Amino acid sequence: MSNTENADNSIKSRLNKLFQEARDEGSFITFDSSKGGEWLDVSSFTDDELAQMTNNKDHHFSGDLSLYAGGALAERMKISLEPFEPAAEIGDFRGESMAIRTLYNHMSKCPRCPRMDREHGRRR
Repeated sequence: MSNTENADNSIKSRLNKLFQEARDEGSFITFDSSKGGEWLDVSSFTDDELAQMTNNKDHHFSGDLSLYAGGALAERMKISLEPFEPAAEIGDFRGESMAIRTLYNHMSKCPRCPRMDREHGRRR
């Protein structure tokens, strides 16, 4: 998603729809499998959208949802980097740098930006 300024509203409306669909089916979305229910399917969300949920800079999402989105994003990243794993394991720095460049080139501005201290406007 190139324009991320208004993305939170789009993400929230899509999430609300998923929660409502689960209720309509007589179930509920859960982040704790011991409570029953069903897992949230985030496969339709882009990496940038998952990063926005994970960073949760405006506190629009629950802590559980933020953690869940972060886990989904980390899993996607792990899968993306698997082809470079053998090179990194044997100490091939060229392969490791290729992996970092590949990952970085596919990141949007949201996941790239450092976390800022809101009160003082500086990096944490």
